[in-house]
Amino acid sequence: MFDILYTVAIDEKGKIITVTDAEKGQKYSCPVCKTELILRKSGKTGKGSKRPHFSHKIITQNCTAETALHYSFKNLLAKELELYVTTNYEFNITWNCKLCNSNHSANLLEDVKFVRTEHDLILYRPDIALLDKNEKVLVAIEIVVSNPTAENKLLFYKEENIKYIQINLQSDTDIENIEEKASFPDDVDFCLQSKCDICKSDQFRKILHVIENKCLECGLPVKAAIISIENKQGSEYIYPKDFEAEEINCAIS
Repeated sequence: MFDILYTVAIDEKGKIITVTDAEKGQKYSCPVCKTELILRKSGKTGKGSKRPHFSHKIITQNCTAETALHYSFKNLLAKELELYVTTNYEFNITWNCKLCNSNHSANLLEDVKFVRTEHDLILYRPDIALLDKNEKVLVAIEIVVSNPTAENKLLFYKEENIKYIQINLQSDTDIENIEEKASFPDDVDFCLQSKCDICKSDQFRKILHVIENKCLECGLPVKAAIISIENKQGSEYIYPKDFEAEEINCAIS
């Protein structure tokens, strides 16, 4: 990953705009801290020149280009998906399944009626949530720039039978390829192939989760392990007292 620059801003109409479409002489503000941005677009190329970008007129703390990229990609993708939902168009995604090691393709918006950003699930707020007609969350989409999704959050999605999709952003230029990035997500925690080709029984996946936490007694860092077994019907869990020897060795390694 090379240095991420501010390549998105909010224009005078309150809309997200990329540096490619921005023009000199217009006013722009930061999508995160809302302060004024200056367009840096010299038109020069070659050695020593910098890619077109925005910069803060007055530097603000706790505002980064990574945060601006995350915010903008999330909201632009949500608007794109909303358009597909309202026009009843399919939005197909393709991924390599971790469960069966096969390539899958499916309509991301099947049964989806609502698209929401930061939807409140009490414990967590997915970047983008896809909901059915009863407002049940079917899919959680997380946009990852630098910080990976917490293991506790992934486990929560499994427990709630929410399909998980992760899109990794490596560059500020990813904002120019939103539909392509979303069509080929980096991680999809869902398998279309639910039966074994040989015995025709349900396929399942066993995952060992090691979660970092704090001791309730002394407050020092501790690690806890749990195993989830997943199939099309949902998830079940194995707790440490029921671990087999191989699973114990794996957990402490």
